[in-house]
Amino acid sequence: MQNETKTLVLMLLTATVIGLCFRLYGIMEQPPLSDEAMTVYTAENYVERGQFRPTMPQHPRLRDVLIHGSTGVLGTGVLGVRGFSLLFGTLSIPLLGLLLYRLSGRRTASILAAVFLAVDPVHIMFSRQSIQEVHTAFFFLLGCTAALGGWGRAGKPAFWVTLPLSGIFFGLGLASKAHAVIPMAVCGVLLAGQAARRRDASLGVLAALSFTVLPLAVYLATYIPWFSRGYTIPDWIFMQKALAYAVVTDLGHDVQSVLDARAWLWFIKPFMGWGNFTYHLGKPYVSIAMANPVLWLMVLPSSLYLLIRPSVPGRTTWLLQALFWSSYLPLVLAQRPITIFSSIAVIPFAYCLVGLAWDAWSEGGSRKLLYGYVTAACIATMALFPLSMGKATEYNYPDAFVERFNPHQQERK
Repeated sequence: MQNETKTLVLMLLTATVIGLCFRLYGIMEQPPLSDEAMTVYTAENYVERGQFRPTMPQHPRLRDVLIHGSTGVLGTGVLGVRGFSLLFGTLSIPLLGLLLYRLSGRRTASILAAVFLAVDPVHIMFSRQSIQEVHTAFFFLLGCTAALGGWGRAGKPAFWVTLPLSGIFFGLGLASKAHAVIPMAVCGVLLAGQAARRRDASLGVLAALSFTVLPLAVYLATYIPWFSRGYTIPDWIFMQKALAYAVVTDLGHDVQSVLDARAWLWFIKPFMGWGNFTYHLGKPYVSIAMANPVLWLMVLPSSLYLLIRPSVPGRTTWLLQALFWSSYLPLVLAQRPITIFSSIAVIPFAYCLVGLAWDAWSEGGSRKLLYGYVTAACIATMALFPLSMGKATEYNYPDAFVERFNPHQQERK
């Protein structure tokens, strides 16, 4: 067991280093996108004056607090603006592996899930930007790890620490983006069901407080700059309703609203993506978050395989399926365009399923096919990496992808 733990830690550290290299390479030369530049002004405007603009007023405000703090310490350079995204995106890699190992006890599957997240081009691209997509995923992964760390261990003292911590982490996730509400709800229902089965009133009360009062308190705390302008809780409730309406009716940019904006195609259609560009010193920099088809096309077959032939204890399989599908289906059923950066809230759980499925398929037999698959996934990411780092126009082979996201090309059609 000790050797297995050492191997797990070593491999997760290796995956983290690989992921860090993808997230850091060339970052100092990658100019900010317009949204990134505006996040700096928005952070200052919010923390110092309690106002939501100029960019993304409809989203929660933790990003503004973090960027204001990091730019205050590190300045408005790359590390000050993107530092928290780089940190959270990188730390999500070992965290996902630890979560899966805690749930399944399967070392190979846990390492695979971490590696897949480390080399996912979409996750890489948004780890290199200051917007809050990877913030949300990092905090809800922390919340799941803390909550499920007490699963089946309600009588142990640590349980009274992990659940409140989970509530705080989920609150930070909610204060980044609303995607965190789904895994928080799954964990809350799970713990409430456990309390009911055990007839443990103290566990039920603790779970209720940890998944309602604590996240709400953390979420409210991030609005202190806004409350300092003299607003009250009724004003806050009215404001939240208005912002929620803005989110559910958001049609995105004119061009992007019709391009790869259907979540049900994410794991079916190869090379789904989302493009953006900026000019710096007269030179265009094109960034495209392009899904790795080797990884994404394996998600639905893996989910189906685990439904038919569970490779881990039944409750773990069903829990991971619940986390994946409950996060994914609302995006599939949404009546507005859903761009691919929302997939950051789904792919961690998707990679848990893919890791488990590959571990089961290769168990007891040759691992050569598994090694080949991991190699193919890494090669695909290396080929797509220039798109993630804003250098899509510096190579010839991605021209077809770049032209596909050309707004003028779309207008001609």
